Amino acid sequence: MRHAGDEIGAGNELNGITLGGIGDGTVFEFVESYANADDGYEWFGGTMNANNIVSAYVGDDNLDIDQGFTGTIQFAFSVSTFFNQNNAGLFGTGGSGDRAGEFDGDDCALKCGVQQDQDSSAFVDTSWPNANVYIYNWTHIGNSGTADGFTNPAISPASDNRGIQADTNWTGAVLNSIVVNLNTLAGFELSSSAFDVPDSDVVRVVASTFANTTATSGLAAAALAGGDAAVVAGKYDGGSANVDGGSTNLLVNENMYFVPTGAISNGRGKLQGAKTDASGTAGAVPADPRPANPAAAEVSGGVAPRGFGLDSSATYRGAFPASQPLWTDGWTTLDMGGVL
Repeated sequence: MRHAGDEIGAGNELNGITLGGIGDGTVFEFVESYANADDGYEWFGGTMNANNIVSAYVGDDNLDIDQGFTGTIQFAFSVSTFFNQNNAGLFGTGGSGDRAGEFDGDDCALKCGVQQDQDSSAFVDTSWPNANVYIYNWTHIGNSGTADGFTNPAISPASDNRGIQADTNWTGAVLNSIVVNLNTLAGFELSSSAFDVPDSDVVRVVASTFANTTATSGLAAAALAGGDAAVVAGKYDGGSANVDGGSTNLLVNENMYFVPTGAISNGRGKLQGAKTDASGTAGAVPADPRPANPAAAEVSGGVAPRGFGLDSSATYRGAFPASQPLWTDGWTTLDMGGVL
């Protein structure tokens, strides 16, 4: 899906793909949402499972979860928007991109008076609808590459293009995942509002890495620690500590930037949007989101995915194993355009 996002009314926009109440008998795999003005994907309830999905250069959130969605997602790749419009105006509904993930149970909780006693002993009975989503093997690349030796050519406002935010009535887990290149913005955050998610014991971040991003604190830190505690307690097989990484490259080539209005040959018989390297020279090599060092603690030591239809062998962190072909090859706009 490309170039969706028309505004139907105030606060009512078309996503790249909207999934409303879809059941778990649905097959949803190898899907790309590209350059949409609103969210890449938004789930409104439902129990469906998804795998091998891509969201790139969207104007709002990459993955948006609402209304008690309780499915699983495995192998997701998302890329933040790094450009504004040609007139320098903001692109999309979220100010040239917003979050890698915005996770809610129900956006109506406050104004509708939904009870928010959200802790492990009470949330099932007193708070609804609760999302319960398990996301495995997700790689997200943000739009700040200065720590990695290249410079974003047209950055959108610093308040945008954040990491993963767990908000109103969301419960679930993010496992075996990698988030990089957010600069001073938090890789994972739990809202601390009284009507949002007050307790980290119903949210888990397990065997996941947040690199080139600000250190987490408060409830977000508690969620990270809680995820690791679950590994230690044997609730998951294997696993290692979550890592707030430094400025090193975890991926082979994290440079996802290109000039949208230009096109050059990339040497692979394709056209690409004038991709540039650290010196600003056009024609840089395609990006590569596979781990640069597969033995490094930041990209290894994942847990064994559990659930119907999941690949339990994917105990690495991120969407792509090292030294294997990218599952985005041959069918995505990113590949056909020479960005990957």
